[in-house]
Amino acid sequence: MAKPRRSREEWDAEDEALVREIAEGDTDAFRRLFQRYYPRIYAFVLRRLGESTAAEDTTVETFAELWRTAKRFRGESRPSTWIYGIAHFKALAARRAALRNKRSKVISVDFE
Repeated sequence: MAKPRRSREEWDAEDEALVREIAEGDTDAFRRLFQRYYPRIYAFVLRRLGESTAAEDTTVETFAELWRTAKRFRGESRPSTWIYGIAHFKALAARRAALRNKRSKVISVDFE
């Protein structure tokens, strides 16, 4: 017999508990949240950046930021919204950095 599906509220409550545990330094809670969200966050970032290596790096940076800032999560939004927000701003920063890097590689031409 199949297990009953969990509601969004149940997932959110579990995610909130994991974030609280991460805020206390629980690496197992971090691993569980990472495994749950990594594929979705990677796909989200990849759609914004269009390049797999940059998306991988940005996704890892997203989870590193989550680890560093878990104590700041106030529960005013769903945990998934907070995580996607981190990913969104990390992707924007990566895109800006790529544009700066691209511009810095322009070769100047001397017309003397």
